[in-house]
Amino acid sequence: GENARLTIRNRLAEIYCCPPEDISLHPSGMSALACALEAINELRPNKPTLQLGFPYVDVLKLPQEIFQGSHLLLEHDLDHIATELDHKQPSAVIVELPSNPMLQCIDLPQVSKLAHERGIPLIADDTIGSAVNINALPFADLIFSSLTKSFAGRGDILAGALVISPESHWKKELLQICSTNNSTPLADADSIALEEASKDIKTRLISLNKACLSLKQRLDTHPQVARVLHPESCVNFQTLMRPGAGHGCLLSFELIGGLAKAKRVYNALEVCKGP
Repeated sequence: GENARLTIRNRLAEIYCCPPEDISLHPSGMSALACALEAINELRPNKPTLQLGFPYVDVLKLPQEIFQGSHLLLEHDLDHIATELDHKQPSAVIVELPSNPMLQCIDLPQVSKLAHERGIPLIADDTIGSAVNINALPFADLIFSSLTKSFAGRGDILAGALVISPESHWKKELLQICSTNNSTPLADADSIALEEASKDIKTRLISLNKACLSLKQRLDTHPQVARVLHPESCVNFQTLMRPGAGHGCLLSFELIGGLAKAKRVYNALEVCKGP
């Protein structure tokens, strides 16, 4: 198990272009976020976080229910974000790259600048975009990711990672706090299975990127589809993309005909269905 965890951290370090010592493995993506929030709470105690953009529900609920609370801001205007940062003085800003299920990104370089000018760390979730496709480390102090999704790829392993940015102003403190907390490690059996499953992550993600884009292009022209949401149409996502990268393996779409039509299509889809 220890050998598997070391291999996974080295594999992730190669993807993120950072030292493996800056990466920790956790039993889930939400567990990795919890570790990040515990570290932030020591740096900036008794303050709520600020979530930017329509979020995956657990990313919002975890800080709201378990930690010091969280404010949700759906406005992407930079002047408005700056005003809210001044007014709320959050412990950290949390963003998704891109958001799930709206597949949109905030202007990460500019939001990072606004937050850091005010002494506020930034936490990013790159699960959907994938670090193979995008590089958020120059702008985010902490990146958490669910390795359950494209990194594992088989749908049978629960795991997460937390990356401390080498460029973070708080790197030394964050490394110290994260190294001494009591978070549950990724179990031996899960580590061994994840190491095996993720060996082909770089080549497999290329296929996932292409498959999702192909499906998006088909849905774009479908007469029963009102609109398709996909990172290809997000300029802010494109600014984070690595050379030759893709847009990840998630899209969402709205049907003409509303909820009744959506229920019929969802029930007829022969795919594994989650929440």
